[in-house]
Amino acid sequence: MRRDVPNQDAVLCAHRIGAASHFIAAVADGHGAPEHFRSEAGARLAVEAAVSALERFRVERMPDRLMPDLASEIVSTWRQAVRAHANQNPVASDWVESADDKLIPYGSTLLATALTQEMAVAVQIGDGALHLGSPDGRLARPLPDDMGLQGEATYSLCMREAEKHAPF
Repeated sequence: MRRDVPNQDAVLCAHRIGAASHFIAAVADGHGAPEHFRSEAGARLAVEAAVSALERFRVERMPDRLMPDLASEIVSTWRQAVRAHANQNPVASDWVESADDKLIPYGSTLLATALTQEMAVAVQIGDGALHLGSPDGRLARPLPDDMGLQGEATYSLCMREAEKHAPF
């Protein structure tokens, strides 16, 4: 707990062993700034949306050309869950002015991956770094760095068109 603010990070994993073996992991980092006062819930909802979408992606074996659709599905599912949470837990102030503003308190970044025998899929919105390790100890970053950001700025699930900031 830093600055008397609870941890706003979330992690969720799903795995199956057998004929359809897979491992899915998602990590979300809630922003924690005062305007993102519900980022703990935002991070939790982000990992749930990502694992759910990656489960469907793995089952349906979507082709690479549909990777942007995966990011869109995650963001759309996250937004629906955030709006439901906001409606069930109204803010006791009048600063929320529009539907998009309802997303701001839930600000979070997201890193997620699905690994099977046949494929590895990764999705990232915001800062962070996903590394893949090989048996000989080498590490590789499968996703490019965020471009167009300076300092501590990062892309966020609460931004308009957040799915467009998922590098492929």
